[in-house]
Amino acid sequence: MSHRVLSKFLSKLREFAVTALQSCYLSIYYYLENDLTICASACAFGFLFSFIPVIFMIIAVLISFVHASPEVLKNFLSLAPFYKEFFSVDQAVAAINKVTGSGIFEILVIVSIFWMARRFFAAVMLSMKKIFHGVVKNRPVISQVLILAGEILCVLFMVTGIIIFASAKTILTFPIFGFLETYFPKFYSDFFQNLVYVVPYLLCWFLIAVVYRVASGTKPRRHLCIFSAFCCTGLFWITVRIMGMFLNINRYNLVYGVLSRLIVLLLEVYIFFIYILFFAQFIYVIQYLNNLLLGELYLLPKQSKKGFFSVLKRKLFINPNYIINHESDNFRSFEKGKIIFTEQEVSDAVYYIVSGSVQLSRGSQVSIRGKGQFFGETGCIFSVPRKGEATALTDCKLLRISAEKFWELIDTNPRITGKALSDTSDYFRNLYGRNSAFLL
Repeated sequence: MSHRVLSKFLSKLREFAVTALQSCYLSIYYYLENDLTICASACAFGFLFSFIPVIFMIIAVLISFVHASPEVLKNFLSLAPFYKEFFSVDQAVAAINKVTGSGIFEILVIVSIFWMARRFFAAVMLSMKKIFHGVVKNRPVISQVLILAGEILCVLFMVTGIIIFASAKTILTFPIFGFLETYFPKFYSDFFQNLVYVVPYLLCWFLIAVVYRVASGTKPRRHLCIFSAFCCTGLFWITVRIMGMFLNINRYNLVYGVLSRLIVLLLEVYIFFIYILFFAQFIYVIQYLNNLLLGELYLLPKQSKKGFFSVLKRKLFINPNYIINHESDNFRSFEKGKIIFTEQEVSDAVYYIVSGSVQLSRGSQVSIRGKGQFFGETGCIFSVPRKGEATALTDCKLLRISAEKFWELIDTNPRITGKALSDTSDYFRNLYGRNSAFLL
């Protein structure tokens, strides 16, 4: 009994490992196909372009609506002094305090700042749209609403974080907490420095998960969004730590001056968005893994095709264990000599050979299909009755794909469309006797 349990566990572990490798392969492939590195650079420049307008909006909310002291913002930003290289808080506060009315010019300035800040959020939405373009309808109005909502929520979250920081700092000055400074001086002195260091990562984790859940338009599972956001944030934290170990910013200050900080910041932001978009692509792959794997089965390289990537792809995708486990109703077993379909039968499905071999007969012509090959697709493409008969040449296992599902794959994947067109051209060549092999 224990041997059976161990064997079952190892089988599940092997299947999980193969599925994980397939998911990573597909994520990398579609990431490169969608050219998301360019999208990541657009998001990075959008972030830098929107950075100052967002800070201005945060300061305006704190000063004008929350009536917070300018010192609150200065105390918070004092723990991240690099901001001084980009803008002056004193000048920003003074400019906001000078606004005493709501004339046309002031309204235009506010609208302009708000419009400039949306550049970053628009770049993120366009990138998400590129990832999920095949499964989500174009929703221009909803996209604009989400862009504005993301901008407002970002400002509100930052304002809330600053207020909580200021409140916590005030509360810890109460006499009741005096023992912390006495008995835990190291903790007391480093508390806010660590808080400002950790909280942004936690905030990024939360906001990235929200973006994955909302901006995709497909409502991925919550735990998938949380896990992907955690991986993205954790990987970025590790990257920043490694960069900090090897990158001496002072050396670049001598050459580039203030621009050195901007260059390094741009690089970090660029890497950050590379991770965000990669894990967004990973979410897409996990959401539609079944269809993507079916597509990869149809696009498997022929056994005669050599080359590292062709061999790797064939070994990685030829066994559709994930699909069989999730679509067991479409899994068929045929004993040797059993008829799979007959001539003039309705072409309602395409078949993939999981194991064994199948003989296709049409008049006096005969062809053999083996593991890793499809048959029956031409009848589905042309919506015509079967032109021949399919018989199990050996004991075989088949995966049945309905005609509707096959057409869905053709509609959503250009590579499958090209392969289907190539197969139909082969069909016509074979139909007129130009080749001994043929498709049914």
